[in-house]
Amino acid sequence: MTRKKILLSILMLLSASAFLQAGTEIIAHRGASGLAPENTMASFIKAVEIGTDWFELDVWLSKDDSLMLMHDEAVSRTTGAGGTIPTMTYEQLRTLDAGSWFSPLFAGEKIPTLAEALDLALRASYRVGVVIEIKSNAPTVVEKVVAAVQQRGLQDRVIISSFNYSHISKSKQIDPSIPVQLFGSITLTQIRQVDGIGGEWVGTNGAITTALLDSAHARGMKMNKWTINSAAEMTNLIKQGVDAITTNFPDIARALLDTTPPADVVLLPPVVDETRIGLSWLPAEDPESTSLVYEIYRDTQAHPESLLATVTDTTAYVDDTRRESQQYFYRVRAKNVAGLYSLAWSNEVQATTAPDLRPPQIAAVRAYGRPDHLVISFTERIEKESAEIPANYSLSPGVTINSARLALDSLSVILTTSPLAEMGAYTLSVTGVKDQALHPNPIVEPENNYFIYSPYLPGLAAAWDFDEEEGTTLPDRSGNANHGTLQNGISWSGGHTGNGLCFDGVDDYVLVPASSSLDINTQGITLSLWTWMAYAPNDLPGAYGPLYDSESDTYVLYEDKGIHELRFKVTTTVSAERPGIRGSELSAGEWVHLAGVYDGARAMIYVNGELKDSHPLTGTVKPGQIATIGKAGVADAPRCQPQADDQRQRILPDSGIEIKGVADLQSCAVATALHLVDVDIEGQLSAAVQRDLSGLEPLSMQWWQATHQHQPNRPQLF
Repeated sequence: MTRKKILLSILMLLSASAFLQAGTEIIAHRGASGLAPENTMASFIKAVEIGTDWFELDVWLSKDDSLMLMHDEAVSRTTGAGGTIPTMTYEQLRTLDAGSWFSPLFAGEKIPTLAEALDLALRASYRVGVVIEIKSNAPTVVEKVVAAVQQRGLQDRVIISSFNYSHISKSKQIDPSIPVQLFGSITLTQIRQVDGIGGEWVGTNGAITTALLDSAHARGMKMNKWTINSAAEMTNLIKQGVDAITTNFPDIARALLDTTPPADVVLLPPVVDETRIGLSWLPAEDPESTSLVYEIYRDTQAHPESLLATVTDTTAYVDDTRRESQQYFYRVRAKNVAGLYSLAWSNEVQATTAPDLRPPQIAAVRAYGRPDHLVISFTERIEKESAEIPANYSLSPGVTINSARLALDSLSVILTTSPLAEMGAYTLSVTGVKDQALHPNPIVEPENNYFIYSPYLPGLAAAWDFDEEEGTTLPDRSGNANHGTLQNGISWSGGHTGNGLCFDGVDDYVLVPASSSLDINTQGITLSLWTWMAYAPNDLPGAYGPLYDSESDTYVLYEDKGIHELRFKVTTTVSAERPGIRGSELSAGEWVHLAGVYDGARAMIYVNGELKDSHPLTGTVKPGQIATIGKAGVADAPRCQPQADDQRQRILPDSGIEIKGVADLQSCAVATALHLVDVDIEGQLSAAVQRDLSGLEPLSMQWWQATHQHQPNRPQLF
């Protein structure tokens, strides 16, 4: 996924840019630290490429008096090494890798010096400024920083900043021509204090009132707000007249100040596949914007004005009309991050749907977990009566079909059967099932699918497959009776496969009572689920988006707006760690498989079977779990609007291959509903802790290979 996808709700928020003023300056926090590793040359270069007004950096003094750039005193967080900057020499620090923690693309990135960063500013094609935050309290650090600035004649292009008032006061004494900034929770007292030394800036993470801003401006001072990563907050601050915004994503801030509308859209000839119409267009030109939304309009008459859909950073859309022999007219407009529309409509195109003459086809089969339960996903919506006739399905060898039930989105059928054999190979045959065409098309020639049934992995603590369609109980399929209770009228909906739950983002949640099986109290846990999120982390309406949460935060999955991550937190008797997936790697409105794993040595988080982050951690998982799905603890109000499906918890740490296997195994037809997914919780038995994980790999590989279902190629529309 690209980072641009997270801008969908940003663009939906902004209706126009007429109120935005270009006076607000953009400060790239630790460089463009949302796009490259913080406080590295890569991050500073990216900030300059974006055209930010300033890039900010943090300065420490090394053991041999070198001015080194890093936010933390300890080097561990961004390099994985031990030690601190004041106790290490320049040569020692330069051997460390400060980029790999962010992405393999930045492997080998060095800890830079202040001189390197200032020289970059000198070489830039425009007058980019540098905000120098002095972190060190070494007696000579201020003199050394001022000297580095003076040597390059950059006095009018830097702001020496600190939370330590004595640092900025000393800078003014040495060279009054260099602007200074005091960081902190700024009040009128601090404004007066900075004004007293002739200071120019104050920077705050607190609320900025009109009175506070006016007080600073009345003294000829400027106010900087940090760290703002939400476009909605940026927009409000720009309208308020705040002088600068410090952000990890200067590209978003720059795009909000865009005054040039995108070019007009050119629609290409549509392609018709029965009742589906494929639209495509040439990308609209807009060099200043990081992202574009395209609004698609459709009517049954010329010059359509009814909004059909909005899509982000794509130039194609499939209109699943579900109407036969119907003429439609389309046109499109582009909108950028600043809310500016293309000046004119696109050209208009027309298409007429054809009769639906094809029968449905099997897209995938999920045969995982319950031995008497499988889900068939189809390529199109299925007619209910034919879908629910057990005689239309056969399973060989020797399996009885007891019932068939159409999922709520009409894309899947849930079968109950006689028990399947563990790792048994089966052939599913389907006939007689019809689609929802005007003249329904039955499957005449048998649709065959070959699959292997795989049970839940050992050590299961809880498993919810969400395949019910009514009632207020969410049954636990692990045998441990961790049944959830639906609160406040949650809606059952279509899921990733089969059914799921749709949370309203107001007060819907599932309460899972405390139980001994959920108190893992060992050195291992796996928590995995499928989810469809209404918001990417940075676009949440509140601070957090709980997926699987707990009052005690023993082991949870949640979105964190302030950090711009989706995180797995696990708390042990030693400490707590929160490996995360960056918001740039997630997108709202799509099903994703998430897994958090703790194996006694590391806390890890995966998305769609791919490891995204890993933190060292030891100790025993703390007890006291009282779980909620879709709510932040028992006492807090929900803050997300997800859909859920297929969740499991296990008392053993899944290997990467097992995570990949579960994610692939449950990947079926695209779902249309919003919800959480099957949840599994697994804890680890103490005896298993001692086993070498590499020794588990052959079995895990065998399991993964066996559980990959054979899926016929889904027909391509275009």
